[in-house]
This record gives sequence, C-alpha cells and structure tokens, in this order.
Amino acid sequence: LQKVAFFGIMVAIPRRRTPPNQKGNLTMKRKLITALALLLAFLMMGSALATIIPLAISAEDKTFNTTDPVFIYDFSNDSLLSTFANTANMNVETRDGYTTFTATANDPYTWLWCPPAKPSQMKYVKILYRTTGNYKGEFFCTRSDNGTMGSAGTNQQWKWDPTGEWETIIVDLTAWKDAKDSVTFSIFRIDPLEGGVKAGSSIDIKYYAFFTTEADANGFDFDEYKAKIAYEEEQKKAEEEAANADPEIDALVAERTAAKKAKNFAEADRIRDLLKERGIEIIDTPQGAKWRKV
Repeated sequence: LQKVAFFGIMVAIPRRRTPPNQKGNLTMKRKLITALALLLAFLMMGSALATIIPLAISAEDKTFNTTDPVFIYDFSNDSLLSTFANTANMNVETRDGYTTFTATANDPYTWLWCPPAKPSQMKYVKILYRTTGNYKGEFFCTRSDNGTMGSAGTNQQWKWDPTGEWETIIVDLTAWKDAKDSVTFSIFRIDPLEGGVKAGSSIDIKYYAFFTTEADANGFDFDEYKAKIAYEEEQKKAEEEAANADPEIDALVAERTAAKKAKNFAEADRIRDLLKERGIEIIDTPQGAKWRKV
C-alpha cells in the first residue's frame, strides 16, 4: 500500500518545467494516473481486509447451534448395545446412523443403565424416530421412593407419528415431576413398540435426549451436538498432547530412530533404556516411534 501511494504521489508531482502547449495534457494524465493509483490502493486494502477477517474468525473458539442435553441415549452407533439388559420380544440392529427395533412378539422392551442425573433435571425427553406403523412408545423407570415399574409415577406413554419420515417428538415426563432430588433411578426401560404390536413391526430411533425445560429440548440439534462432542474430543486430545510435549525427549527419540536406521542397535538400546529410567516408554508404530509416560 505504501508503494502504491508513493507511486501516485510521484506521478502527480512535476519533475521539470513543461512547455505551455503540453501542460494541460500532462496535468490531465497525472490526474488520471493518480486516480488509478488510489483506486488500486483501495482495492488492495479491501483484499487485505478480506484475508485478515476470516483468519480472525477462525482463530476464535467454534460455536455450535444447539443446547446440551442433561443426558442422551445415542442410538446412532452400536456403543449402547452392550449396555442393554433383559431385552425381550424384539431384535435390535444398528444401521447407518440409527438403530432399528423390530418386534418378534407383543410387548417388546429393553432395560438400560441409568443416567447420573436427578429427576428434576429430566422433565422432558426428545426423540428422533421413523416408523410407518400406528404404534405407541413408553418409558419406565424404577424409583428409589416408589417401588417397581408400573406403579404410580414410573411410566409415561406417547404416540408415534407414522409418516415414514424422520420425526421428532418432545414428551413431557409428568410421571416423575413430583420426585424430589433425593430420589434416584436404578433402571430405565424403553418400550419402543407398545400397543399390541405384531411380529415384524419396527421403528428406527436415533436418540432419546433428556432436558430440564421444553425450550432446551426445542433448541437441541443432534447433528450440531455430535459435531460439538467430536470437536471437544479433538481439543482435549490436542491439549493432552501439548501437556505431554517434551522437546528433550522428542530429540532422544529422534536420535534413537536415527541410530536404528544406521543399524547402531547398541546406541538405540542405550537411548531406550535411558528413557525407560525416566519413566518413558517408546512405542514403535508404522508411522514412527511414539512415546508415553508410564
């Protein structure tokens, strides 16, 4: 920008006397060149700002357009399947981003581990599902103050919308709104196909997410939430790697790698033993030597 401005100024300043018959033409030329130089300066400034602003934005922490659930049963992968207990009258299969529940007889259900949350925090559940049948869903819990499943304040039922498209429903869990924070859950049970279903009846479910308020449930976006979790995990991993960074150890590991490449195995073993004394374990991988504290 300084060079462009200087160029415009130098062009505008006369260097020698100009004959009267040429002065008007040269003055006009200098004005034109000066205007072009200033225009170029503005264009370059705009380009510079366009480069700076995105970099400033990308340096900030990412934001995600979603509320966080108090707890979520994520059926978009098979990580939950190992926690199922006492599954009855249905087959469960995880597919591409969701789980299909298929009845093999009437009254299909499964028991799940309980979330570490108080009843007062879990007043609404939001569910993303897909089905073509006129089925109902039901949710049970065992409360520490109220006996077993089926007694007052332990279950809530709703109706699925059989559009064959992905739909969301927010269920008001009035069943346990009277529960005090001292109450604990020991078992949750989901009945995804309630209401006298026949074998072969099915429903696809992506998640059950629990919230304290209906507004939070409405503000929840599953894809944004998953992206947020993945980002936070990446950040945590990067922070851990930064915390474990040690230039001296990195240099010794590099020396050991060079010694092995030169077939100087005695030196490589010496460095390995030296690091071991310092509580460092070297792990040889196809991508190179890694180290960790033990």
